[in-house]
Amino acid sequence: YAKLTDESKMLTAQLKLATSETGSFAQAQKDVRAIATAVRTDLDSTAALYGKLQLNSRELGLSQKDVAKITTATAQAFKVSGASTVEASQGIRQLVQGLQSGVLRGDEFNTIMEAAPRLSKAMADSLGVTTGELRKMAEEGKLTGGVVSKAILDASEQIGKDFSQLPVTFGDAMTQIRNAAVITFGAFDEGGQFSTSITKFLIGGTKGMADWENAARTLGNTIAVEFSRIGGFFDAIQQSINMVSSAFSYLSGLPVISPVVRWLGDVIS
Repeated sequence: YAKLTDESKMLTAQLKLATSETGSFAQAQKDVRAIATAVRTDLDSTAALYGKLQLNSRELGLSQKDVAKITTATAQAFKVSGASTVEASQGIRQLVQGLQSGVLRGDEFNTIMEAAPRLSKAMADSLGVTTGELRKMAEEGKLTGGVVSKAILDASEQIGKDFSQLPVTFGDAMTQIRNAAVITFGAFDEGGQFSTSITKFLIGGTKGMADWENAARTLGNTIAVEFSRIGGFFDAIQQSINMVSSAFSYLSGLPVISPVVRWLGDVIS
């Protein structure tokens, strides 16, 4: 429950941040859910790509509708390429990292070439180059966010046609179930604010640990002092016993007094 509600909160926060300057949060939330449902991808990676594109939409010259198209085509391209849900999620995140840096190259580009050859071919076709030349463009830093976005947008229709030929797999169904759980538990928690209340309680408890620590330290010091006093008391008794014992030993050695000492010893015993 906690993991699902946390994921729902993070998705909401991510999309709100992405649409803080341009676009509509309500539309973004609707788009991400629709894309994840139609393409059968996880909400997390879908929202990550959508959010990054929307956040930079002004610089990339994209409308919110374009952002939805590019996100859809990218997710579809990974599916058409045969990538698993995990591989698609990782590949999309690599693309997000490339967009964050401003240029798609290095490990990010290699991951996309391996996990989504359909996407790299679509970009190459849109740019009028071969995949080999596309790799060279990546090495030269020519695959900027704007170039990549436009290339995917141009190829989105054809990628969509290819995707429509794919069957729904068992893995797709499980992804859909988890997405539904994230949305449902997120809405349930938002209505009741349960996780927020629990989190506040736990955080408040950890802050109270400092008071508990001080109280425990004071108690420990008090106990140590009392044990020290008790130890001093028993030391005094032991010294008195030793003195009496020494005195008896000394007196028992005197010829005149020794019978009396022995008699006192018998009485004490």
